[in-house]
Amino acid sequence: MIFTGTGIVWDGENDSRLCKFTENKFETEDKRTIDILSKLGYEEVETDFIDVEYKEVKEEEIEAIKEPKKATHNVPKKKK
Repeated sequence: MIFTGTGIVWDGENDSRLCKFTENKFETEDKRTIDILSKLGYEEVETDFIDVEYKEVKEEEIEAIKEPKKATHNVPKKKK
């Protein structure tokens, strides 16, 4: 789960840092941490999307990728 926030959240029960937000986000799968952050009111980020850029690829580009690469320079043969 991903939460948004800033700074550090202190875990008073364990006398240690519970989490540190980096670029205003913190990700965890720890159930205890999720429960605490939720109870404290930290906002959960929707994660049913993928944050990537897509590029339209033409069929010719796909075919070019499939073709074996040709050498761009000559490699000298080993002497026997």
